[in-house]
Amino acid sequence: MNPASRKFLVYGVTVVSALTQSCATSRSEDGVEPPNHAPTRAVEKLKDPASEAEYRNLQALFQKKQYDDVIKRATEFERLHRESSQIPYMQNLRGLAYLAQKRPLMAVVQFQRAVDGTTTESMRPYLLFNLASALFDAAQYDDSLEVLKEVKVASLSQDIQSKYYLLQAKNELERGRFVDSARSTLQASTILGPQNGNKIQLVELLDRALTGIQKQADLLLVADGLENSPLYPRLQAKIQPGLGLDSPAASPDGDSRTIGVLLPLSGKFSVFGTRALRSITMALKTYEKHGIQYRLAIEDTGETVEQALKGLTKLVNERHAVAILGPLMSKGVDQVTSRAEQLGVPMITLTQQPGTKSEHIVSAGLTPRLQSRELVRNAIQRLGLKRFAIVYPKDRFGEQYLQSYWDAVEEFGGVVTGAESYNPGETDFRTPIKKLVGTFYIDARQQELDELAKARAKDNITKKNRRTAKYFDLTPIVDFDAVLVPDETKIVSLVLPTFAYQDVDNVQFLGISTWNSPELISRSQNFAENAVFVDALSMQSSSSSQKKFIERYFKDANEAPTSIEAMSYDAALAVDYALKDLPAGTVRRDEALQSLKRLRDIPGVTGKLTYQDGELIRSLTLLQVKNGQIIEHQ
Repeated sequence: MNPASRKFLVYGVTVVSALTQSCATSRSEDGVEPPNHAPTRAVEKLKDPASEAEYRNLQALFQKKQYDDVIKRATEFERLHRESSQIPYMQNLRGLAYLAQKRPLMAVVQFQRAVDGTTTESMRPYLLFNLASALFDAAQYDDSLEVLKEVKVASLSQDIQSKYYLLQAKNELERGRFVDSARSTLQASTILGPQNGNKIQLVELLDRALTGIQKQADLLLVADGLENSPLYPRLQAKIQPGLGLDSPAASPDGDSRTIGVLLPLSGKFSVFGTRALRSITMALKTYEKHGIQYRLAIEDTGETVEQALKGLTKLVNERHAVAILGPLMSKGVDQVTSRAEQLGVPMITLTQQPGTKSEHIVSAGLTPRLQSRELVRNAIQRLGLKRFAIVYPKDRFGEQYLQSYWDAVEEFGGVVTGAESYNPGETDFRTPIKKLVGTFYIDARQQELDELAKARAKDNITKKNRRTAKYFDLTPIVDFDAVLVPDETKIVSLVLPTFAYQDVDNVQFLGISTWNSPELISRSQNFAENAVFVDALSMQSSSSSQKKFIERYFKDANEAPTSIEAMSYDAALAVDYALKDLPAGTVRRDEALQSLKRLRDIPGVTGKLTYQDGELIRSLTLLQVKNGQIIEHQ
């Protein structure tokens, strides 16, 4: 069970108990709600202790994790006792069972019905809290926050109050409200007290929120009135000694011919940093006699965020770089980009993770947004696909692809028909794929199961084997034309065959740049045939600009380039176009930033480069697997 599901299970057990207590304290001795809480005729009509006993039985089943039984019996109870005052309690239990099964949208329906149907005021805040939890798990963050506003926090138990602020903090973090998220986290910590207020979940959430805060004034705003939180010392330590984070840039000016470079040139990632640096020098013609003579101010990020922050501060305050190329690795990119924004220096990142979205940050890497957009654009416009699904890892990487992919599908006029996640490190993918094609939750297909049973009885079939399997198994519902699996080839090679084993055929598999590897073929064999994916560079490309770059890089380095080198080259090329018309000498860094934002259709190795909403967008290369080879899609 993944962390999100475990979270809701804990909520569920606690809220079931809380609802039971509120029910007991608001009822008369005969077990029926008093008239002032029951304006409907349900109370007068049903005084059956058996109905309350059934509710207790379902609570016990829930705590034993027999969720299918809870759903089935609660549904049957509601069908038989449509006017029972117990129905909101049953709907709540059904919602909690759906959450435990990672079916948040089904849970949303049940919790909303329970909220609408309850006449017990003491029950309402708990139902609203459950509804907000389900909306969060369904990635409907704005709706979740709106529901939380309806909750009277003081009416919740102390334990649920802490969870209320924790849920609020997570929603606010997803919406980029970093100050609010940090404050909500401190509030949750304060309620839990010294013993439990510094749990790892709270620490991680606070750290994520703090990385998005760029101004010292905002940090003071987070702390205001929450100094008693057990996590307050962690907030105080945000300004790390020696990093210079407590002061702004020495000057808003930089040297228009000095470009900062922030790359890993030592440690385990140095091979990637060295290759990126080689491409940058090629693009800027650093060692050539002709062209603008830029000075590269280079700082090594090593393997730590602290070293990257120190290098960045030095590039701005001591070496007067007018813009920064880097970093390359995603680790710590939130902190580094937040610091760049505070210093007021344009930073062109080369990472897959985009970092903190802010005014001075320009993403030039193979981000989830760029890859998803290009992949979907090609799938709809070139391949004629319309209906899309996604099977993704339940982590930050996978969830970014889920959001970007969904946005892209809607932008280009397609529709997402299904999305299922799996835990990182998972090796058995039958469950998410069964959920995707409607063969996991079989209650909704009872009529089909009954028809299969009749067919078996008619033909006297009692045993399941290869020939008779069709009389036992539900046919998968494939309501999508293509499915994206944004993961590395090791995982992809396990996912693709599982679709075939679940009788899902004739589906177009879509992938990301990690698929552009011989390992995809060697691991996946024929299951990857006809799969398509995008990357920044193809060694078999028909593009003249890519051919020239590959030839030139091979001549200089005696080895073939990869996407890292191509993206680094284009990022440096964009900086060259932005700076070359600025006068030599001291200029304001904001002038360089505005020049970057004016870039349109700059010819690069990976396509024509255009600045748009904090990103250098371009047309990536569409690749496909054909006859066991990775080639450019024709």
